[in-house]
Amino acid sequence: MPPDWRPVVDKIDDVVAEDTWDNKDGNRRKLIVGRPQIVPVDAAKPHPTWYCPIYIEGVTSGIRPVFGAGPVDALMNAMTVVRSFFHSFHGVDEGESTKGDS
Repeated sequence: MPPDWRPVVDKIDDVVAEDTWDNKDGNRRKLIVGRPQIVPVDAAKPHPTWYCPIYIEGVTSGIRPVFGAGPVDALMNAMTVVRSFFHSFHGVDEGESTKGDS
């Protein structure tokens, strides 16, 4: 791949999920997860790289592409980033239950 292969995403046109979270400290963050897409420079390849655009207010610098080997992998990787942010934002350890938190 060329050195500048990563897509620059200005906006998320096809939203899969959007939410706003509040935590116990009174902080609020907007999250947007977009539909997985093929990396443009890979479009003609038989097994292209995919990405899922995400935005987490105050965390990502703009919209961030999260990559995967296919559309489901890109979405799972994006949701791993969202889950990690959830745990950090709500002060939850990975092993703790998150029932009722959001």
